[in-house]
Amino acid sequence: MNRICLYCIVVLFFLSCHSERREFIRVVQEWQGKEVIFPDTINWSIPGTDSITQLPETGYKILNYIDSAGCMECRAHFYEWHLMKQQTDSLDLDVVYLVIANVADYRALETLQRTNRWCVPTFQDKAMVMDSLNHFPKQDGLQSFLLDSLNRVVLIGNPVRSHAVRDLYIESIQQGVTGEMKDMENN
Repeated sequence: MNRICLYCIVVLFFLSCHSERREFIRVVQEWQGKEVIFPDTINWSIPGTDSITQLPETGYKILNYIDSAGCMECRAHFYEWHLMKQQTDSLDLDVVYLVIANVADYRALETLQRTNRWCVPTFQDKAMVMDSLNHFPKQDGLQSFLLDSLNRVVLIGNPVRSHAVRDLYIESIQQGVTGEMKDMENN
């Protein structure tokens, strides 16, 4: 009897892992090339500075969506984001980092951002406007996006939690910039 129970547990474990992977693949496929929609008017705040209403024009954006589920500090990883921004800045990549936050305590979010030197445009989505327009994935590792100049998703995944995903983000930006330069030279 114990063998049967153990066998059932092992089978359920493998089935759940398989279904989680299948769900992960489904979400990635669903978001590939999808346009992230921003409201017509949006006030971005940058901790320690004034609000801005328009983002700088750029080739790429890295968007990190933070929802209210779980520990904000555990999920935000602002210091790791700061380190990634230093890396992309050192490579002279034209990319803007953005945060969309739907959290319970926005003061704590701003303090956490300042403490970790992560002062990038942040939209405090108290009314869940961005989520209602886009229906962001609920899986924690799938709430970060590399967007092209038309706000279409190039990549999905959290680059500060996976070096492989980070390398893909940087490689995609570099290839996109190189491709644009070649197009300009050919014209």
